[in-house]
Amino acid sequence: MILGIQQTISIEKSGFGDVAGPHSSHAWEQRKLGDIANSYSGGTPAVGEKTYYGGAIPFIRSAEITGSGTELFLTERSLRNSSAKMVTVGDILYALYGATSGMVGIARIKGAINQAVLAMKPIVGYDSQFIVQWLRERKQSIRERVLLRSFLISCIYCKM
Repeated sequence: MILGIQQTISIEKSGFGDVAGPHSSHAWEQRKLGDIANSYSGGTPAVGEKTYYGGAIPFIRSAEITGSGTELFLTERSLRNSSAKMVTVGDILYALYGATSGMVGIARIKGAINQAVLAMKPIVGYDSQFIVQWLRERKQSIRERVLLRSFLISCIYCKM
């Protein structure tokens, strides 16, 4: 899991393994986000390589994670030769840094993501909408943890 995003999430599970609502009589359990969802981020194909752009694959950037479209499109060749990764409709998308840091949404289109976007695929029995709301509620505390960790890491490397 990426930096400060690996946090403990309180979930309410029924006997059937699904996430229940807040008024359910089931007990709340603590789980690490990485235990209930698989995650990965992508990469940006070389900008100078003209054959990587203008294809049919939507390239979802962090400012576009809550939308139903994108301005940039990649070719199959760019996917084979870069770290860009595909997401499917329904995946959770989380903006990792920059002006959109902490923005979260659910993918409305199938497309590729860059390194500024974290994709999360909940394992069976865990609800995407619940996780999205949980992340939105904790946006500020997650951003502060990520910034603090980034600052500490930069200080360690500056002294070496």
